[in-house]
Amino acid sequence: NLMEIYKRIILGDIDVNNNDALDVLDDNQIKYIKNYKTIRKLLKKYIKDHEFNKLDELFIKITSLLFIVIICKSDNDAYSIFEGLNATGIGLSVADLVKNAVLHATKGIQAKASAEDIWEQIESIFEATKVADFPKYLRHQWISRQGYVNNSKLFEVIKENKLYGKNNDEIISYTKELLDDAKAYSGFRSKQMESNLYNSKKIDAEIISTIALFRILDVEQIYEVILAYFNKFLSTGAYTKKQICQDLNRLWIFAFRAKIISVNPSEYEKKFADHCKVIREYSKKEMDRMSNNFYADLNRLVENDKIFVENFAKDVKYKYGPGNQLIHYLLETIMRQENPKIKIETPTIEHILPLEPEKWGLTKQDVKGYVNDIGNLTLLHNADNGSLENERMQVKIQKVYISSPFEMNKRLAVLEKSFENNPQEAIKNRGVELADMASKIWKL
Repeated sequence: NLMEIYKRIILGDIDVNNNDALDVLDDNQIKYIKNYKTIRKLLKKYIKDHEFNKLDELFIKITSLLFIVIICKSDNDAYSIFEGLNATGIGLSVADLVKNAVLHATKGIQAKASAEDIWEQIESIFEATKVADFPKYLRHQWISRQGYVNNSKLFEVIKENKLYGKNNDEIISYTKELLDDAKAYSGFRSKQMESNLYNSKKIDAEIISTIALFRILDVEQIYEVILAYFNKFLSTGAYTKKQICQDLNRLWIFAFRAKIISVNPSEYEKKFADHCKVIREYSKKEMDRMSNNFYADLNRLVENDKIFVENFAKDVKYKYGPGNQLIHYLLETIMRQENPKIKIETPTIEHILPLEPEKWGLTKQDVKGYVNDIGNLTLLHNADNGSLENERMQVKIQKVYISSPFEMNKRLAVLEKSFENNPQEAIKNRGVELADMASKIWKL
């Protein structure tokens, strides 16, 4: 795939500055293009600083580079050198080191080929989504199935417990377990890999949509617990669909409140690891009791409504480009509390005070600090939003807000004067109102 992108760059078949053109590429190809752009930038600076008379010298330096080949007498030597590189500051990832250790520990051509084939399948999963997730996955998978480990000790723990001194069957079994969990993990984290979750007839659209909600939070640590819940559900009929959905919903609420309140993950990650053990080892009845205790313990970290409301009103903001799924979800859920049966088709985020506020007698610079706050946002049908453009508050109320099926939009009519006289204060107050509603909806 790198040769393919190299040819496209050389032939001019891809605009490396067009982000839309890069969306179809995989993670490695995007990294390759970033490297190319960095080198191009350095070359342009070099030419600017030294003009063209230095290019011959630069060309000679590049074409004089040497590749040093180290020929090893045995596989063992090769694996030892590879692992030793990590001590020289080259910075091999945990995934590189574990792969090397797997192949080192497996004996015989056939077993090695089998282990390598499984590992390549795991690699292909993360190459199709996000290569940087592979080392994270290895740690989350270990915590989910074995117990807590920090990043610095992960490789040694895997090597000691799963590879060295183990026979081929044990090592192959471990790599197969990694492959099965990687398929599920990628389905949790990436919409394009959701089909991996349908491998079991027990998994349906409701479970998948519940898991998919975690993606909009952009929180790392929860995936070890999701994986533990998922494997428990697949492995036993005693852990029901109702139970896994309830547990996943409680986990989402905690993760959301922890994100808003800014709880340090170090305060709960070991609790997560302990709960993964509960999920693995306890029966349904015992697990219900242990789960209630677990979420009661977590709730103590996020129960402060005052901080939640302050941070929600201040920190939840519109983002330019993709990445507003959380805003969509929060606004739609809040608005549905009063109108649960109403459906918004093709909903778009509407700025009450427009991004281009000239008709309000303001400049972009005037509103820069608060125009994207949650208190200035609502949801409208796409066509309604387009018809408002950058109109004044009175026009927006008459054209769309007052006739909206949502009470929250209708109530904006009451705020006409406050938005026009002091929009910053109005946005702050409405943000607190939304935050107060959110603190009641998403509560453990």
